[in-house]
Amino acid sequence: MAQYFTLTDDNFESARDAAKTAINSGAIVVLPAEHGYIYACDAFNHDAVSRVHTLRGDPAFTACQVIVGSASVLAGLAT
Repeated sequence: MAQYFTLTDDNFESARDAAKTAINSGAIVVLPAEHGYIYACDAFNHDAVSRVHTLRGDPAFTACQVIVGSASVLAGLAT
C-alpha cells in the first residue's frame, strides 16, 4: 500500500526510516529531486530494478543510476 509523506523538520527521520524499510523489503520509493522525481530501490534486488524500468518505460538494456555509498557496494555491483 502506498504511503505519502509531506516532509517537515518534525517527520523527516520517520519518513526516512519508512523509505529505508520499504526499500529493504523490495518496494520502490519515489523521492523528490530538484527537477522531478527519482524512483529508488535496492540495486541488488533484480525484481525491484526491473519494476523501476517498467515504471519509467525504459527501452531494453537501459542502465539505472546507482548511488554508491561505499567501496564494498561498488565491488558488489561490479560483480
